Amino acid sequence: MSDFFSPDVWKETPAIMGRVATEADLTARVAVFHQQGRGVAYAGRDLPALAIARLEGQPEQKVVVVQMEKTPSGDILCGARGPGGGELVCMLDELTFLEAFP
Repeated sequence: MSDFFSPDVWKETPAIMGRVATEADLTARVAVFHQQGRGVAYAGRDLPALAIARLEGQPEQKVVVVQMEKTPSGDILCGARGPGGGELVCMLDELTFLEAFP
């Protein structure tokens, strides 16, 4: 079985860039969330991207960020996938982006 975080695997993770996610993206498991037409595309970095998620009350976890969108209030929401197929939605400031995992 391949290591989810090895470069030949995570770089192939489908991601959304340059637009907001749609319900079809959710169905296709490309998106982790969609804002029902209220989001704005956010081009803060190339996706997919490696990161460490630091969510309050939870242990740090390695993730692959597949989606970044601006909310109507201006916050940046990020959608990510973990090695077991789990998904999470978090704020941009809860992520530390990396070039590679140690």
